[in-house]
Amino acid sequence: MAVLYAAAAFEGALLEHLARAGIGALAPDRLASRILIPDDEDVAVLDERDHPDWHRETVSRRIGAAWATARASLALSVPSYVARPWGRNILLNPAHPAFGRVTVAEVVDIVWDPRLV
Repeated sequence: MAVLYAAAAFEGALLEHLARAGIGALAPDRLASRILIPDDEDVAVLDERDHPDWHRETVSRRIGAAWATARASLALSVPSYVARPWGRNILLNPAHPAFGRVTVAEVVDIVWDPRLV
């Protein structure tokens, strides 16, 4: 199932990348994009209190698949496991009719702190 996975904040995106790459394994040629969701599009919010086991991979995949299939909203805000307790990630549904209105406002090089590489 195609879903664009993003972070609500740049710092959250860096943490997500670190969690997958590992310290010392970061590629030096990474880019970050600032994505704009149209103001008139709702962003659904997954409340972790309604899904206490959201952090389990099978549960989060089931929730995400149900959301994407329903196409009720262009975006879904979900809790970030690596940026707990306040971090959020944003899922975008490319099958939603408004997805073509999502724009990339800016692209920048990621400059990693040398202590991480």
